[in-house]
Amino acid sequence: MILYKLGSIRTNNFNDPEIMKKIGSMWENVFNKYDIENANMYAVYEEYESDYKGDYTLSLYTTKEYDADTIEVSLNDMTLYRCENREEIPKVWAKIWEDEEQNIIERKYDRDFEQYNSDNTINILISTK
Repeated sequence: MILYKLGSIRTNNFNDPEIMKKIGSMWENVFNKYDIENANMYAVYEEYESDYKGDYTLSLYTTKEYDADTIEVSLNDMTLYRCENREEIPKVWAKIWEDEEQNIIERKYDRDFEQYNSDNTINILISTK
């Protein structure tokens, strides 16, 4: 599957007091610049400095074709976590970090995905070893 990059930020889950403002602004910029209504959207966590405590790049991608940077991805063989709505996303990420700390999963820190579904659920797909 080919994804088209619409925007990105560099942040940190624990050391960036502006993280939510940055994420909100990125989404707002994408909504204002691109016609993404009914488009398949992905938030992609990439370019990890270290583990979940380090800096990373968060990018918004779509399957809708745009003149933009692209990546080719396969979401097979990833560990799936499911959110029933957007409000659950932070709790599910906390569960992922807890699973990692308890050695339930071993993350690659390659690319991880939030896949936004038409029914308003979100699949979080983690690259694991």
